[in-house]
Amino acid sequence: MTKTIKSTASIVLLALLAALGFSACSDNSNSPFVGEWTLDRASVNGIAVSAEAFGLSSELTIKADGSFALSFNAESESGTWKTDGDTKIILTIGRDGRPVEMKDGELILSIDDDTLLFYTKK
Repeated sequence: MTKTIKSTASIVLLALLAALGFSACSDNSNSPFVGEWTLDRASVNGIAVSAEAFGLSSELTIKADGSFALSFNAESESGTWKTDGDTKIILTIGRDGRPVEMKDGELILSIDDDTLLFYTKK
């Protein structure tokens, strides 16, 4: 009987470890956020202007592995991202996190209370 209990305990332990291993690897491959995004326009104090008119160039690449890369004009940054509900993610560079909302197929990155950047998927 002791041998049966040990066998059962071993099987349960292996199943738990497998479940933990699978849950630790978050699969974002089907996330609508994953992909390459380009800056379409910016809105400052409610006035939207095309990125081209502002002289801005920005690309945002969100990867399924939980990382992202952001280029803005000549500068680039990278970091991690995580979901925050169905329509939001948090982009984190170092200790700073920025919320990004998906609305009508666009990503909206809030820079401050008055400035929004709108990205469209390539």
